[in-house]
Amino acid sequence: MESLSRGIIQINLQFFAGEKTEPATQKKRQDVRKKGQVFKSQDLIVSASILLGFGLIPKLLVLIRERALAYMESSLSIVANNDLTITFVSQLMRAGILEIAIYAIPFMLIIGMGGALASVVQTGLLHVPDLLKPKFERINPLEGFKRIFSKKALVNLIKSLLKITLIGYAVYGALKDKLTQVSSLGQTSLPDAFILIVDMISAVGIRIGLLLLVIGLLDYFYQWWEFEVSIRMSKQEIKEEFKQMEGDPLIKSRIRSRQRQIAQSRMMQSVPKADVIITNPTHVAVALRYEPEKGAPEVLAKGRGLLAQKIKEIARENEVPIVEKPELARTIYKLADVGSLIPPELYKAVAEVLAFVYSLKKRKI
Repeated sequence: MESLSRGIIQINLQFFAGEKTEPATQKKRQDVRKKGQVFKSQDLIVSASILLGFGLIPKLLVLIRERALAYMESSLSIVANNDLTITFVSQLMRAGILEIAIYAIPFMLIIGMGGALASVVQTGLLHVPDLLKPKFERINPLEGFKRIFSKKALVNLIKSLLKITLIGYAVYGALKDKLTQVSSLGQTSLPDAFILIVDMISAVGIRIGLLLLVIGLLDYFYQWWEFEVSIRMSKQEIKEEFKQMEGDPLIKSRIRSRQRQIAQSRMMQSVPKADVIITNPTHVAVALRYEPEKGAPEVLAKGRGLLAQKIKEIARENEVPIVEKPELARTIYKLADVGSLIPPELYKAVAEVLAFVYSLKKRKI
């Protein structure tokens, strides 16, 4: 036995106390969010922008084409009646750029808003001024070197290669379906060729956007899992956090308030069991119940103001007798707590009230 006991390896369980195996608490989640640590998939943002952009491209290019043709027609008529000077040509170019910008700028703003909305949907509105402050870690070459050769960088590299492969295959498939139409471009009119090219660009873009959407959804769940792992806490950290929260006056105040609410709720549930309610009559109400085995009446509930009114309201709903004894009600309220027996000096006064109540009940019977 002695040799066997020597062979047993003693494990210090404290060694595992620092292992981060527990899900993060709500406070930890709030703290990391304040620091800007949230999870989101960049691919979902890109896919939203691409789908929105390439969905609008056909309409945008058709509008630009019509606008450009109208502008060229008006420009040629103006050129015919004016000398081609550098100033005149510059004016024409500026006017042409303005014509395109009228449609292109709103188009770009819509795409940008689509990407911003996709980001907000994932993370919610996030304002973190600390991220704008300069930090040495961001320009530290050693830290940058660690990030380049980290596990996260390797995962991002694999994801990028996978995306490039899938997108390349999707583009190839989209163009392969259009090869017959591409080969006939030389035989079609310029407007028809323009529409065909626009449709091809849009089809390829939408296919890429849908593919990125699927990849983005998978990446979103991966980012969520990685985030949850990164914010895990050890049991010791949870204990320390709980101690800190207990010491917070605001938390203590909330706990006491909640405890009062629970106690009042239980107290109100006891009112229907009372034998009598003794009132002030408007400011104080005390609910009493007499059980012979306890030796004296017990205070089931008591209250002032609105709480007293609530006690009387519940008593009326449950046909509990209400007796107006202002001095007695105030004395019981002052000397006896809820759940305790009334003091001996009040036995006689309360006994008279109970006798009166019992006599009323017998008359009703």
